Amino acid sequence: MNIGSFNSDSIGTLLSSLPGSQRGNTSAMANMYQNLNELASVKSGSYYKLARSYYAKENEKTSEKTDKKTVKKENTSTSKSSTKELAEQEKAATELIESSKALYKSNSLWKKDDEGNYNRDKIYQAVSAFIDDYNQTIKESASSEVTGIAHAAAALVNANRSNSSLLDKIGISMDSSNYKLSISEETFKKADIGKIKSLFSGTGSYAYQMGAQASMIQNYAQLEASKANTYTKGGSFGATHANGSIYDSIT
Repeated sequence: MNIGSFNSDSIGTLLSSLPGSQRGNTSAMANMYQNLNELASVKSGSYYKLARSYYAKENEKTSEKTDKKTVKKENTSTSKSSTKELAEQEKAATELIESSKALYKSNSLWKKDDEGNYNRDKIYQAVSAFIDDYNQTIKESASSEVTGIAHAAAALVNANRSNSSLLDKIGISMDSSNYKLSISEETFKKADIGKIKSLFSGTGSYAYQMGAQASMIQNYAQLEASKANTYTKGGSFGATHANGSIYDSIT
């Protein structure tokens, strides 16, 4: 007898055709009917398909849990600041480094013309650019949660305080509420050029000190960025983070 050929309809028909005396043990017949149906399902492959579907769903759930754990692990960061904040701090500091160099390293800026005069317009423009870059650096870094960056920003403010008397004489003042600098063009262009030069020209000058502290901010931002998963696969900084040492930045 080919059991696999039976289905629920054929079994039902068979049972209903039996005489009443032969259907006395209905429980036994019902069990036989269930067993025949289960055996037919096994032979037809229904159980295999059901089991395969069940375990496939279980594997998907396990895979999803593993993926979530992996993503969480990959996104682990020990940085106190976001990469965006660090990039802005580094950018502002880099610009301050450059505007400082344009003052204390320049020979042509502090060279007299044939009549023995300095080009005060160019000097004023260079100092104004320096002040703008300083103000941006303070804006980005003064409230940083990175200790090294905050300390370097405080050192910039302290340098202004230490030189406040001389700065005031050439028309530069610091706002005590936000530590930003402002410059009076009229006062600056009439000021003693010797005082201006002592502040902004040469190694060890006020401009040099400001560039040195800006380089500290730049390097601390780069270091902190490495904790925020901004290293490339090769182990170097990404394109948005410049390489270099503090010495290279200020010399």
